[in-house]
Amino acid sequence: MIYTNSDSQISGEPEIMVVLGAKLWNHEPSPVLTGRLDAALDYLETHPDMTVVVTGGMGDDEPVSEASCMADYLVEGGFPREQILLEESATNTLENLLFSARLLQNQGYSTENLLVVSNGAHMARVKLLARRIGLDISTLSTPVPGGIAYKTYFRAREGAALVKSWLFDKGTI
Repeated sequence: MIYTNSDSQISGEPEIMVVLGAKLWNHEPSPVLTGRLDAALDYLETHPDMTVVVTGGMGDDEPVSEASCMADYLVEGGFPREQILLEESATNTLENLLFSARLLQNQGYSTENLLVVSNGAHMARVKLLARRIGLDISTLSTPVPGGIAYKTYFRAREGAALVKSWLFDKGTI
């Protein structure tokens, strides 16, 4: 499932992008998060009118929220801050999707055909959870950075997380 769901699948013309958070290294995005943000910036070059939600709270060992760090990165990359919405409470993938959808609804945006950015190995779980909470999403996938050992670890971790999410993760917008 992880391999068959790992490619980007964009349908129609999404108007809102949701970039899922990942670990920070001090005040900087980790390589996993940097890959997501760079892919977002590349896509935004040809879709500059999109609204972007950056989603991720602040872990115990993180000096700022993932969302705040992500917004700064996008702005440094040339994307306008006024087109970025911060969701700073999520601590996992289900919360990333739920809290982002709620934020969008509360701000008067549609949650139809969101473009969700994450790593390809993460997309099977993202799609499962999005369907479960009633979101129709397109996906923009990024590669897992690092060597073969880290890529193997990341995919194995995602396999276990996919089973856990399938069994336990539920929620409503």
